[in-house]
Amino acid sequence: MSEKTETATAYKLKKAKEKGQVSKSSELINTTQLAVILLLLWLYRTKAWQQMLAVSQEQLHLTGHLHFSLKTVTYIFKLLTNNLLYLWLPFALILVATTILCSLVQTGFVWSAAPLSPRFERIGLVAGFKRLFSTKIVFDLLKNLLKIALTGLISFYSLRQMQVSFLKLSSVMPAQLPMAILQLMLRMLCPLVVVLLAISLIDKLYTRRKFAKEQRMSKQEVKEEYRQREGDPKIKSRIRQLQSELRKRSASFEQVKTADLVITNPTHYAIALKYDRLTMPAPKLICKGRNEQARIIKKLALRHQIPLVENKAFARRLYASVELNQWIRREHFPAAAAIYKQLGLGKR
Repeated sequence: MSEKTETATAYKLKKAKEKGQVSKSSELINTTQLAVILLLLWLYRTKAWQQMLAVSQEQLHLTGHLHFSLKTVTYIFKLLTNNLLYLWLPFALILVATTILCSLVQTGFVWSAAPLSPRFERIGLVAGFKRLFSTKIVFDLLKNLLKIALTGLISFYSLRQMQVSFLKLSSVMPAQLPMAILQLMLRMLCPLVVVLLAISLIDKLYTRRKFAKEQRMSKQEVKEEYRQREGDPKIKSRIRQLQSELRKRSASFEQVKTADLVITNPTHYAIALKYDRLTMPAPKLICKGRNEQARIIKKLALRHQIPLVENKAFARRLYASVELNQWIRREHFPAAAAIYKQLGLGKR
């Protein structure tokens, strides 16, 4: 099998995308979600805490004034649900939007049911061993070990630096204690998120490179794809040649009105000749045709009052041996001269 050394074509990448095969880093999506959560908690920490505190106070107030009943439980449940939805629904929507946006940035819009269909070629002992010892497994192992090591290291140094801050929590008012703990946790997690984002970018680069390698093509595959999409080069060359000939013939029909005479078969061939003894070394074939084209030439000749001369043998010889816009050959001179003399065009 030929070696796959060629970069994947845009057509192959498009087909792979239709099958759901794209370069996407789940690590980058997860880390981005974590970063957005921390950012939202930092921006809305005061408002969130005040909302939760107000709900708790309302619950305590109702507990002391309402009798336990189904109506009371329903009221409290609605109160909690409305307040929590008001507080956390925007967080959830922003998080979902972030996930979708991150996926779109990486892969664009992808809609395919192919990844959901069973792939039986992945089932088997050999396929399992190949995946077990693949470069992706090794990369993921090293990546996870690095994440564990850096997480432990950053957590250790963060806790060490914030020892005094944790000790001061004992002097914080109970109502402010959750907010103080949240702020300390955010301070500790921010450096960790920065490191995780860096690891995610490395994962993205590896994923893109691995996907590009998987989509590589051999030279033969590139040729086959070109043939399937554009057609066989030999056939295309022949089509271009025929189109060029057709354009020349169409242009030659316009020259019929300038011809001296038209030699016919009389039904199957028509040859238009032009001659000027002062500027031309010999009569020139300015238009020729067979069957339908011959009929068109004769109609044009009649329209422009060009003489029609019937000479079956001479018409066939000219058609077979002289190309369009070429001088007739020396062996044709006697027959041509006789026709010109017959029509009274000899002085030309």
